[in-house]
Amino acid sequence: MVDDENPDGYDGTETDAVRSPKREGFLTDERREKLGDLGIAVGLAVGGMGVGLVATVIVISVVAVADLGLSDTARNIVLMLPLQIGGLAGTAVAFLWITDRGFGYVRLRKPSLKHLGIAFGSIFAMLAAVVAVTVVIESLGQQAADHATTQQIESDPRLALYMVPLALLVIGPCEELLFRGVIQTKLTESFGTRGGVVVASVVFSAVHVPSYGGLSAGLNQLAITLGVLFSLAIILGAVYEKTDNLAVPIVAHGFYNAVLFGITYIGTQYADELEQATAVL
Repeated sequence: MVDDENPDGYDGTETDAVRSPKREGFLTDERREKLGDLGIAVGLAVGGMGVGLVATVIVISVVAVADLGLSDTARNIVLMLPLQIGGLAGTAVAFLWITDRGFGYVRLRKPSLKHLGIAFGSIFAMLAAVVAVTVVIESLGQQAADHATTQQIESDPRLALYMVPLALLVIGPCEELLFRGVIQTKLTESFGTRGGVVVASVVFSAVHVPSYGGLSAGLNQLAITLGVLFSLAIILGAVYEKTDNLAVPIVAHGFYNAVLFGITYIGTQYADELEQATAVL
């Protein structure tokens, strides 16, 4: 029966269909997930560097106490290993173990010929990017900040030769395992593929700031360097997602660094000869 006082049958309450939509707060579930993954990514990057620093201090103490009589070159090489192996790779492995994800999480497998072609193609892309940026910033009267290793090579050119195999066997694998294999993969879970690549590249660039002297290098120089690092990281991250194989950015990163160390050695050892040859041309 219809109520005479309320012929439409409306009782003054809102049904689910007409009720005003409830406004969600700023921290939606999606944003919480993104912030959580970003926090994990930053924590892994900073933690990896921190663990590496502690490991380096321990190794320095052991070398000093043991009085092994290492040359400056050998000592510099030995002191690079704790950061890469103990800090970066160690943090990545610890994350995989603690979270029970397993090594399959980082998508590492034997590369195909096509994958190797992509890897070496990306090396040329990174070198081209660096050359292009260098030409532009020099035309503007600017310069990028120098890496601490580059400064060591200037005083000990032989170090560059030892850095070539180190780049291929240690630096490339360790950095890619953490920054692409673990951090980028984690970020893509909430940011998506493109977003994950971009955010991981930002984290990768930012964590290298201390290696370039931090703020003491000058804001302009540091900004240029971070821009270059970000561009290189984007390329590495893109080929990782394109091939779905961590071996590809490992090869690209390792050979890219190896080429730079080779060029640096030639530049420091044969600077006069190169200058004379350039003058003739």
